[in-house]
Amino acid sequence: MQLIADYYSFASPTVTGQWRIQVDDQAWQLGFRGGELALFEAPSPDHDLLSFLADIGAISESNLSILRSFQRSGREIDQALSEVVGGSAELLKLKRKHALHEIGRLLCLEASRADFSDLAPPGSTTLGVDALALPYVALRLQPPERLGSAVSAMLDKAYRLNRNPKVPVAGLQLDREALSVAKQFTRGIRLDSVEGIKHGGAGADALVARATVLTLVGAGMLMEAEPSAAPSSSPQAPPMSTPAPVERVRVGAPPMERTTAQPSQPPPRGERLAMPTVKAAPEPAPASPSHEAPGPSEPAPALGRSDASVALFLDAIDSRLLTDAETMLDRLTVSEAQRKVLTDYLAANHPRSMDPGAAMSAALAGLQEFTEAHPSDHLGPLLLSRIYHGADNEALARVFAQQAQRLGGSTDEVMQWKID
Repeated sequence: MQLIADYYSFASPTVTGQWRIQVDDQAWQLGFRGGELALFEAPSPDHDLLSFLADIGAISESNLSILRSFQRSGREIDQALSEVVGGSAELLKLKRKHALHEIGRLLCLEASRADFSDLAPPGSTTLGVDALALPYVALRLQPPERLGSAVSAMLDKAYRLNRNPKVPVAGLQLDREALSVAKQFTRGIRLDSVEGIKHGGAGADALVARATVLTLVGAGMLMEAEPSAAPSSSPQAPPMSTPAPVERVRVGAPPMERTTAQPSQPPPRGERLAMPTVKAAPEPAPASPSHEAPGPSEPAPALGRSDASVALFLDAIDSRLLTDAETMLDRLTVSEAQRKVLTDYLAANHPRSMDPGAAMSAALAGLQEFTEAHPSDHLGPLLLSRIYHGADNEALARVFAQQAQRLGGSTDEVMQWKID
């Protein structure tokens, strides 16, 4: 686990350099160029590229012997290897596959030393694997039992999601399966009760769950929960009207902290993990056991919580934490009509939209229909104000903001959105 944490202490979409990892008396070398894996060198012939190609049947035993002699004489073998495996493009794919398999195995070991060097790796090409996405992809290629031994010491602890500001969440490029595992940690939960891990899970589900946990813990995005946050032995699902608060946990500086430029948005690769990043409104005081449900004259406790959740959702969009917003949207206690306009608003603000014009048109059409059907709901004019503000039409933005304030009173999302 420490090795993965060390890796994330320097990895970023802009990193160029070499990382040398020593385990006992053997050393692995990883080279990065512009945030992508450029080279990988294993410490022994048992785990090098040629042995890997022989193991998977890409080269024969006789070819292995011949290519080994090339290595001993110091001759360049890439050209000969390309002819054997079917071309340079195929060789690149095999090199990438070898590196991912071996790095996944390496990340499960206990390293005795890990050093990073600013010296650029040789060559201009890369293996096409993003630095931030590498650990999860590599761990997914390991046998479940190998990952099981890596997480065995964590099983009796509770964890919850937490964003590490030093590691871009989207850069991890977690897939749909990993996202479903990560969502289980929205609240503090013991690791041995997570689907895919509990009861000594095996197979594909166990592999995904363990790879996800190792990646998130190493990246500082899955932190030990407070004792009070851990669920009881017979947990109860929280009422939909009172979702769990999203609480920020302070993250300590990683052991090999490096300052790098802020990365650009990475290319999309399936769904990505969303992390709560801001503190929610305080919990309402619990009613005594003998207290009956509030009557019509009393305000419903869920109202303030719903407003606060919508405020967090909109704040995540303003901060360009779009994957955070996607997770929050699933947790909002809102009507179906409100959820529809919030979904369209999120789509209209998504930088990876294949057709942003159509997304914005759909959002505007939906908001017009919503405001006509719900003239006393402040959500319609509030979102219209934000859309026109983003389109640099301050006059219309201000009109809708004022209308939202009149309709919404002192609700959190309205009070947080003011146009001077």
